[in-house]
Amino acid sequence: MGFLKQHVEKVLFLVLAVALGASILLALTLQSDFAGVESVRAGSGNVDIGLDFEKYDRVLNRLIEQPPSTELAMGVFTLPPRRRSINPDAPILIPIDAEFCPYTGYEQTETTNGTPCVGVVPDDVLRRLDLDPCDIASEFRVVDGTGFTVREQYLRGHDPSDPNDYPPHIEFLRVEEIQSRSVTFELRGIAQPAAGVYMLQLRWRYPDSERWESGFVRTGNTFGRNDEFTAVSFTENRVLEENRYVDRSYAVIRTGRHEVRLMREGDGRTGQISERSARLHLYTGPEWSESVRVDQTFDLDNKTYNVVDIHSDSVVIREEGSEETLTIRRATSRELEETEPPETETRRGDPSIIDDELGFDPLMIPF
Repeated sequence: MGFLKQHVEKVLFLVLAVALGASILLALTLQSDFAGVESVRAGSGNVDIGLDFEKYDRVLNRLIEQPPSTELAMGVFTLPPRRRSINPDAPILIPIDAEFCPYTGYEQTETTNGTPCVGVVPDDVLRRLDLDPCDIASEFRVVDGTGFTVREQYLRGHDPSDPNDYPPHIEFLRVEEIQSRSVTFELRGIAQPAAGVYMLQLRWRYPDSERWESGFVRTGNTFGRNDEFTAVSFTENRVLEENRYVDRSYAVIRTGRHEVRLMREGDGRTGQISERSARLHLYTGPEWSESVRVDQTFDLDNKTYNVVDIHSDSVVIREEGSEETLTIRRATSRELEETEPPETETRRGDPSIIDDELGFDPLMIPF
């Protein structure tokens, strides 16, 4: 307390000096701001700002709720990047996300000097869909529930807002994966319950299993995990070789276009069927996928397709009633990239965005 009593006058003098300095700095700043605005107005003549109170209230409320951020760096205040107002008569620097110019009230709905945003879909189409033309993610949105983006439909001449107008799904059909497998079979015995009718005692093993599966299968019937195998037939065949009869009887097992003969006697009692299966999917659009094998059919776009062949990297299909075949391949990295917007939050193609280091103009900084 004694110290304060002895130095109270010095403390008061220091407080008054700081307050006086702050007042002078504020006055100089306001004077610069008004000078900048007046210089713009003087150079452009009388500007009809067309400002209504509702828009102006929105601007003021936004500036109050989200004032421009500043940070102290090397003893000076630096502002974040800004852009010039699109008002051709008053191109004042404004916040990058401003909807209206704080000085003129000019609505920021067009890019500078009429320059369109850099994208595939025209700005007027995006606005008709209530999308922001300067938001790079706009054309990658789905607005009609078809699963196809605005960009994909526009590029193919379809209406992005019509749920009944969309590209054919077959255009986006791709191979997701292809698997090759060999299933081993063994003919253990034969029974003949009636003339021309045979029961085959079989056992088989899938490549992903260590145990055998077994059962009696009547010729003409299917079996397997997904009933993918057919016991096609059994043929009695005894031949005379070197004054003795040898049993050359055999059974035929088939899946798709692949088949194996299993002998009733000898080394041919065991055999394998090697086949490929594929999983098809739509890489964009609605969710759709299906596993297929050769000679299997599937429906897409209200059409039926038959799987003609499966290669190591593609699947050949044919539409029912047509002689032409289509080769379905894997989706390329470019196709996948074109279905996703770039990972950026910066507005696209807006040449009015100005970085502080390149476009610093103290007379046009909006506070």
